[in-house]
Amino acid sequence: MKLQQIRYLCEIVDHAMLLSSAAVALNTSQSGISRQIKALEAELGSPLLVRSGKRILRLTPTGEAVLAIGQRMLFDAERIQRVSDDRLRESEGEFVIATTHLHARYALPECVRKFIARYPKVSLSLRQGTPVQLAEWVSTGRADLFIGAAPPISMPGVLLLPYYELHRIVLAPPNHPILKAGRLTLATIARYPMITYDPNFPSRATIATAFERAGLQPRIVLSATDADLMKAYVKLGFGIAVVGDIAFNPREDRNLRAIDARHLFAPNPIHVGLNRNRMLRGFMFDFIALFASHLTRKVIEKALAEPAPKAKAAARRRRSPVLVRGQA
Repeated sequence: MKLQQIRYLCEIVDHAMLLSSAAVALNTSQSGISRQIKALEAELGSPLLVRSGKRILRLTPTGEAVLAIGQRMLFDAERIQRVSDDRLRESEGEFVIATTHLHARYALPECVRKFIARYPKVSLSLRQGTPVQLAEWVSTGRADLFIGAAPPISMPGVLLLPYYELHRIVLAPPNHPILKAGRLTLATIARYPMITYDPNFPSRATIATAFERAGLQPRIVLSATDADLMKAYVKLGFGIAVVGDIAFNPREDRNLRAIDARHLFAPNPIHVGLNRNRMLRGFMFDFIALFASHLTRKVIEKALAEPAPKAKAAARRRRSPVLVRGQA
C-alpha cells in the first residue's frame, strides 16, 4: 500500500467521483489513477469504488472505511512535513488566501498590514473569485484557506468554520427619494432600478428569495461581483444598490448614503474554509486569529481532527443495527 494510492482515492472523492477532474488536480493521467486504485483494491482484496462502465458512482462500504482512515493518514503525513517546515522556516513560506472582492477590499486590509509587518519573509497572495471557486481552490490545494460564503455544492474535503454574519444595506445617492420614504420596505426598494450581486454569489439568492416571498419583482438593471463597481454605478445614477454592510465607509463614500436593510434580508453566514487533508503552518494560524479571534489554533486543530461529514455518516451506518421486517 502506498500513500500515493490513498491520495488518489481521496482526490476522486473530493472531485465528485470525476476521474478527469482528479487527474487535473493531481497533474497526472486518468489511466494512471485507475491503475493505482485497482492495485490498491487487489492488495486489499475488496473493491473500493462502485463502477458503471467507465463511470464511478460511489464508494463501497470498504471504500468509505478506507477513505476515513486515508484522510487522517494524509493529514498526518502533511502535518509531519509542516512541522519540519515550521521548525526550519517558521517565518518563511508562501501563503495563498482565496476570498471575494468584498472581503479582500473591506475586511482584510488591516489584517494584511499587521501580518506583513509580523512576517515580512512570507509571500502572501490574495485570489478573488466566487464561493464555488474559493472552495475548489482550497480543495485542490491551490489556496491554503478561503474567506467567504459556503459554496452551494457539498465539498466533504473542505472544513467550514463560522466567521461572522454579513448583513445588507441599501446604497443611494444623497438626494434619492428612497431616503425620505420612512422605514425601509421591500416594496419601496422594488420601485427603483436596482444594482446587486452576480447570480454566482449566495447574496443574490438571499436577496431574490426575500422579494419572491413578498410577491415582488425587483427591477435589476445591473449585476456585478465587485462592490466598488456597484457603488460607482449608484453614483452615476443607474439605481440603488443592495450590498453587504462592510462595503460602506462614511469617510470614503461621502457621495453615498446607506440605509440598514438587515430586517428585510436574511444574513449570509461567512466562513473560513480549510482543506481537511492539509495542515496549516504556524503563520497561517496567526493570520486567522487577526480577523477571527474566536478561531484559535486549538479550536481549528480540533475541528480538523474530526471526520468529514460523509465519513461520520458512514461510521453511523456501520454502527446502526440492521432491522428486519417485524422488528420495532
